[in-house]
Amino acid sequence: FRYDFFKEYFINLYLSQFFIQKNISDFDENIQELLLEYIKYDNTFTKNICQRIGFDEELQLFIIELIEQVISKLIEKENYNDRRLISSLLSILLLSLNLSSNKNDIENRTKLILDIFGKNLNYLSIINIFGEDIKGNYPTFDFTNTYINNAWFENYQYFWECKLDTSSSFYKCTFKDLKPRDRVKLPYI
Repeated sequence: FRYDFFKEYFINLYLSQFFIQKNISDFDENIQELLLEYIKYDNTFTKNICQRIGFDEELQLFIIELIEQVISKLIEKENYNDRRLISSLLSILLLSLNLSSNKNDIENRTKLILDIFGKNLNYLSIINIFGEDIKGNYPTFDFTNTYINNAWFENYQYFWECKLDTSSSFYKCTFKDLKPRDRVKLPYI
């Protein structure tokens, strides 16, 4: 048991150092596998990384560069692990924003994903984002009057709390296991 703890601790330090140094050439298969295995929105492991790295413009630009690299592979060939990798990187940004700033509101989160994925949110991937945020800063977005292209939403329990309207449209998007949280009404169905 104690050795598992130390293994996770050192992996956490290793990933934290990767995000602190911001060296794009270090974004190899090893880093990608660790991100896929360990990064989950709002778990203790990811929170520890986010507390170490903080949220700033440099981190945002670095993660945008990483996501663009993954998207270039997706354009050539759809791959579920690439979708999960995008979601893991996005989770780090969202959780860092949540922990580091009082600007964690729906407008700033929406601006963040627009900065990353463009006005049509091409290749936005939100996978396995769930949990209870005590502060009420749920990872929701404003999709009103938005044409969303080629996005992937899976096991994202906050989807039904995002702002949507009759102008919100989804083209070539994937939706899986979008169960709403308890006591959330579904006005769109």
